[in-house]
Amino acid sequence: MIAALLLACAAAPEPAAAPAAVATAGAADRPDLAVILAPGLRADASVQGGAEAAFFTALGRRATHRFSAAYSQSPAPYTSLGSVLTGLYPGAIPMCSLPRGAGHLEVLADPPWCATLPAERYTFPEVLGLYGYNTTLLTSGFPAAAAFAGEFQAAVQVSTSEELAAAARTAVAGPGPHLVVVVPADLRMSTRADVDAVLGDLPRTKPATEAEQARALAGYATAAGALGTAMKGVMDELEAAAGRRGLVTVAGGLTGLDLAEQGGSRDEFIPTLAEDLILDRTIHVPLAVFDTGSATAAVHEDPVELIDVFPTLAAVAEVRTPVGLSGTDLQHTPLARGAGYAYAELGDQLAVRQGAGFLLFRCYVHFCTSLDPQVTERLLDSDLGDFAGTSPYVLWDVASDPGQSTPSLDTTSARALRSLMVKVRSGPGAVPADALDAKRLWSIRMVRSNGYW
Repeated sequence: MIAALLLACAAAPEPAAAPAAVATAGAADRPDLAVILAPGLRADASVQGGAEAAFFTALGRRATHRFSAAYSQSPAPYTSLGSVLTGLYPGAIPMCSLPRGAGHLEVLADPPWCATLPAERYTFPEVLGLYGYNTTLLTSGFPAAAAFAGEFQAAVQVSTSEELAAAARTAVAGPGPHLVVVVPADLRMSTRADVDAVLGDLPRTKPATEAEQARALAGYATAAGALGTAMKGVMDELEAAAGRRGLVTVAGGLTGLDLAEQGGSRDEFIPTLAEDLILDRTIHVPLAVFDTGSATAAVHEDPVELIDVFPTLAAVAEVRTPVGLSGTDLQHTPLARGAGYAYAELGDQLAVRQGAGFLLFRCYVHFCTSLDPQVTERLLDSDLGDFAGTSPYVLWDVASDPGQSTPSLDTTSARALRSLMVKVRSGPGAVPADALDAKRLWSIRMVRSNGYW
C-alpha cells in the first residue's frame, strides 16, 4: 500500500488520506532528523572570517559532509522552502516565484493556484509521517510559515531565534523518531539595522565605499555567528533527545544575500539586501550534514542543490520517495548527475551554475515569467554572441570573479551552459502540462512585481 501511494503520479491522493498505521513498524529505531535552514545566510568561503565561517564555528560541531558550492533554487525564501520541502524545482511544483520588494512577505497575494504547494505534491514531512515520524516545523521571524504549517503534524512560531531551543526541547519530548525543520529569523531583517547604521537609509542610491562594505560584512558575520550560537542550542536539545537513535542534521542557508557589493548584473546598481535578483551570492548558500553516528569528515566542491535535502533525509530514514524527485542523496551520491550543476529561477530570470561558470538569462520584456513554457523557446532564440548589452544572457566565472564584477566573453562555455539550462527547463524543471491553461498563464503574466511584469 505504501509503495503504491508514494510511487504514484502527481494525481495521487493526499498523504493525510493514507492509513495512520502504514509503515510504522520499527519506526522507533529510525534516527531523528533535523533540517536547519536560515534565510539570508550566504556562502562566504572566499571571505576569511566571514558569515559562513562564523555560523559553522558557532555550531561547534564537525561536519560529516560539507558542500562549498551549494545553491538554493530561488533567492526568495518562500519559494526556496517550497523547493526544499518537495524536492522539486520551482517551475515543476509550480510556485509563482515572483520578485517583490518584500518577497516572501507578499507572495501569498499571488494567484492561489501557484501561491501555495499543490495538494498533490508530496513533501518530506508528509512522507516521513507515513513512516512513523513525528514532524514539527519551528520558525521565528518567517512570515510565510503559516503557509507550510499544514505539511507538518505540529507547527510552532516563536519570537526570537534564541527561543527555538526551548521549542525544540518540547517538540522532541515524546517518543521518536522525530523530524524537526527549523527556519530561524531572516538574516536580512536582523542585519538591516546594522547595515542601515553603516550605509545609511535604504535603498541605497550610490555604491558603498570599500570601507563601508567592510564594515557591513563584519556586522553581517557577527549576526551569522549569533544565529549559529542559537542553532547550537537547538542541536544540543535535539541530540540529547535522540540518544541511541542518533541525529542527522542538514544545516545551512535557505537563501543567500546581496549585502554591499556592486557587481553581478551588467553595470546596473544592485540594491543592498536585494532579494529580487538572481546573483551567485543570493543563491550560493552554506550547507553541511552532521551525523552523530558517523566519523566521516568530507568536503565536496562540486555544485549541489537544496532540492537534494529531501532524498538525503529519505536515504537516512530508509523510506521510499515519490516518483520524480530532482535531487540526489547528499551523503552518498553527490555526483550522481555527473558533473554537478545547480539551477535557479525567479520571475523573468533563470540561472545555471556548473564548474566555474554562472550563466544568467533575463527576459527584459513585459509579460515574461519562468512559469511560461515559451521562455524555454526564448532560451534558444536569443543571441548568445553579444555580451555588450543587447543579449539577455550574462556569463561570469565565479571562481576567479566571485563578486561578478566582470562578465566573461567565453561564448563556448555560455553555449554549453545554455544547453544545460534548456535541458533542465525541458526536463526536471519543466512546468507540468496540466498546471497551466490560458487563464492561468494570463493571470501570472499580469501580476505586477517590483515595478515590472
